[in-house]
Amino acid sequence: MVSVSASGSASASVSASVSVSVSASVSVPASASVSASASATVSVSASVSATVLHSSPFPSHDEIPPMPQAVTEKPQISFDEFIKLDLRVATVTACEAHPGADRLLKVQLDDGTPEGRQVCAGIKAWYTPEELVGKQVVIVANLEPRKIRGEMSQGMILAATDVKATDDDGTPTERDVIALTVDRPTPAGAPVS
Repeated sequence: MVSVSASGSASASVSASVSVSVSASVSVPASASVSASASATVSVSASVSATVLHSSPFPSHDEIPPMPQAVTEKPQISFDEFIKLDLRVATVTACEAHPGADRLLKVQLDDGTPEGRQVCAGIKAWYTPEELVGKQVVIVANLEPRKIRGEMSQGMILAATDVKATDDDGTPTERDVIALTVDRPTPAGAPVS
């Protein structure tokens, strides 16, 4: 289970100075028409300093080691391609080992629809069924349904992979998989953008 907690304090000081100078001249000729000219100069200088102190269970950006070179970059996609994905929050209502696969879990989800959905997730090595029940996860809701080892899967639970070790070819030999969750209760079916 991934949980997030943070506490902190912040202080800031701001100083600013503003100077304005205005000059104007008016001349009235004998013909009684009026003309005027004006100029203004405004200069503003400011300085801001802030200190933020926080504690977090997560390492700072500088403490996170870079991903191993084995990570392959995928081709860029357009924004139009990205918005085709329907990412949603779903709540795990039931979970059991997939009867026909050693590495899969069969997960029942409340996705905000009356019927809910089932997905087959390859996260059995990292989660027990009991750990997942009640957890809110992020799913790809519009992935084409398909049978996986005899069970229908109607989407995908998103997860991050933390590669711990690789072989000489850069192929991961040890990794941790972390299901993407939300940090506070969210309505089932809420869109993720």
